[in-house]
Amino acid sequence: MGNCITLSSTGVRLPHQVVLNRLCWQWRAFPYGPQEHVCAFKTALTFVDSVAELWGPLLQGRNVLVVPRDVTKDPERLLHVLEEQKVGTNRHEETSCC
Repeated sequence: MGNCITLSSTGVRLPHQVVLNRLCWQWRAFPYGPQEHVCAFKTALTFVDSVAELWGPLLQGRNVLVVPRDVTKDPERLLHVLEEQKVGTNRHEETSCC
């Protein structure tokens, strides 16, 4: 199957157009502000939302800070890293800090 992304070890594939449609919706529904230069990436790569969390900002010319897993499990450390790195966008699933 050409032009697809495998999202997990189970072999789930999505055509690139599906991912692009999702990203275009995200950009329209939740546009980045002019002050949002750095976005946080903290979702496991095996989770479907990691695609939008990583590629959404990059394809809009934003920088992405990769937050280590141990930091995402500690809300105080996570907040410190986000403030220290001046992360302007922190979009996440409720479970990403657990």
